[in-house]
Amino acid sequence: MKAIKFFRYIIVMVLTTFAITSCSSDDEPSGFNGEAAAESVRSQVLNKDGKIRFPESTSTKGVYIVAASSMDEAKDIAKNLCGEEWDGNAKTVNFGNGLGNIKLASVNENEEGVFCTMIFTGVKGVPDFTLKIATEAYCASENYIVRF
Repeated sequence: MKAIKFFRYIIVMVLTTFAITSCSSDDEPSGFNGEAAAESVRSQVLNKDGKIRFPESTSTKGVYIVAASSMDEAKDIAKNLCGEEWDGNAKTVNFGNGLGNIKLASVNENEEGVFCTMIFTGVKGVPDFTLKIATEAYCASENYIVRF
């Protein structure tokens, strides 16, 4: 009788162990990454000719700009481009598998009139560039205003 109780105990322990470990989701991909993320970025930042759709800064090559009327609108633009919420702090969104990343500068690191600076590096199919999301007044000082 003691042997039967012992084997029942062993079976319950083994089943409990399997039940606990099989519920883990550690191996599931999370967030906005992979080829789908890179394709999403490509479709948003490049025009049909494969060129960056935002106007380039008149003073700095490789820096592009888009206007936003508020910090909330800038956060929405950043989220649409990188696929993740941005709270104003420095952040890097990595797409994994050599598909590149987007760095978002902290609000405190940006110059006056710029809500967000996004640095696109190694995103598959997209040339490296910097995008500033700025006030319309800042954009006007660069002689262009483009809304996203």
